Amino acid sequence: DRSSAASDVYKRQAYTESQHDKSDKALEQIDFDDNNGLSDDEIRRKELKQARFAGELFKTYLLFEINGKVIVIDQHAAHEKILFEKNLKDYAENHRINTQYLLEPVHVKLNPQEEIFIQENPDFFNQYGFELDIFGPAEILIRAIPIGPEMVDPEKSLRYLLDDVLENGIDQVNGDRELIYHIIATASCKAAVKAHNVLDPREVEELRSLLLGLDNPYHCPHGRPIVLEISKYELEKLFKRVV
Repeated sequence: DRSSAASDVYKRQAYTESQHDKSDKALEQIDFDDNNGLSDDEIRRKELKQARFAGELFKTYLLFEINGKVIVIDQHAAHEKILFEKNLKDYAENHRINTQYLLEPVHVKLNPQEEIFIQENPDFFNQYGFELDIFGPAEILIRAIPIGPEMVDPEKSLRYLLDDVLENGIDQVNGDRELIYHIIATASCKAAVKAHNVLDPREVEELRSLLLGLDNPYHCPHGRPIVLEISKYELEKLFKRVV
């Protein structure tokens, strides 16, 4: 009868909730007593490493659960920071930015001053990740660009560098940390996995592992947050379960 069916539903619901409560308590007790003496950063890293992957949201955010909180990772910002630190390390070791060859070279028109400078200083552009060929009078081909294959506009990126060096001089621009940072950050952003790219569990674990290996896994090169935390208490307040 209906009363019996309703009773069964309530029993199943009560059982399910009790199982969830047990899971919550188990998660909250993971190594909780072993955090004494650890810095806040060490605790955050430890929790992120041990957190259970709970799924993805909007094909953009990776969700992890541990110790009564949800850890949310922006997959694009995380991958961008991983690529950025790798490329920055490569530059420090090799004193040049890695290049990515284009499938089709890009034609660029030059004024006389630009043409002369490029002809006389090919090594300058090579160290910043560009490979250029003289194509004809007042014209060059961009054959390779810094790092990422998805640079929005190769010509615009080259002109950013070209305008800077013609205005400020090669001695001042050479080794300019802000310029190097800008080029590597932009290229890393364009090459990173995008929002709406669905990652499989193996790729999620690799991303988490690489992120934890960074000096600062919490912010991307442009200053945006990579990792956010939302406590169970904050969620329960939103649902009016607690005050």
